[in-house]
Amino acid sequence: MDAALVERALVDDRGRMHWPWRLAAFGFFSMAAYLVALMVVYPVIAGVFTLAGTRVVAWPWISLFALAVAHLLVRRSVDPSMTWAQLGLGRDAFAPARVARGFALGAAAILAPCALLLALGWLAFVPAQSGAWLLPSITAACVLVPAALYEELFFRGYGFVVLGERFGARTALVVTSLLFAFIHVLNPGATVQSIALVAIAGLWLGVVRVVTGSLWAAFAAHFAWNASMALVLHASVSGFAFATPAYRMIDTGPAWATGGSWGPEGGVFAALGMMAAMAALLARPHGRALFTQPHGRGEIRT
Repeated sequence: MDAALVERALVDDRGRMHWPWRLAAFGFFSMAAYLVALMVVYPVIAGVFTLAGTRVVAWPWISLFALAVAHLLVRRSVDPSMTWAQLGLGRDAFAPARVARGFALGAAAILAPCALLLALGWLAFVPAQSGAWLLPSITAACVLVPAALYEELFFRGYGFVVLGERFGARTALVVTSLLFAFIHVLNPGATVQSIALVAIAGLWLGVVRVVTGSLWAAFAAHFAWNASMALVLHASVSGFAFATPAYRMIDTGPAWATGGSWGPEGGVFAALGMMAAMAALLARPHGRALFTQPHGRGEIRT
């Protein structure tokens, strides 16, 4: 086979790998790092926690390790021209104002709809197991923080930027939102409505990423959303229940509104909360640009 043909099949005119190969390399690095963490890092950490008489929920930390390593490796070996700023992980992206804006949007988007459901009597608080709240909250946070960050790295990180460069930000938003919904299909209590709500959540978090130019802001919004449910409302998060010291939230209204066993984020009111948050972002100049820029190749804001 002609070497020139092979090179053209792998590399574009700028000397970079074509986008499918870049995504494939990122996937390979992610899987390799995950296996290394599972076989080498996890046994050591689990042994330490066992000696301390406690357990650690490993999968979010292993996944976060894998995605962080994959980003480092893909920049070093496959895409050295890609900057941390382009990935939304640069110093400016970590600016307190951007991160705080993401956190505030994430919390408000779920707490406001839940406050309305409480006022309507479709959600209610009831007493739960007694006990201190601090340790359960720390334990839950040790799951929620890495879970939110690794999902953002996977769905709104390198792959998101590559898709945005090749097809435009709007296509990247749609594709990653559908993939985000797909990975939640096997969660406990998943329904057609709850998975549709996850797709909307993926779109909303993608809009946070694009408009703020910060993956850290998207992570803050993601974490604030989940923490508001698990640590403040004591409700299920995407079908998963966390410890509920002192009180817990129950739904007394229709599942289409309250989300049922999936948690409040699976209800129509949560969708309205996310849409309101998206509308606030899309009203900003960088948000309006999503509708005015030509469809096709482009760059995600930094």
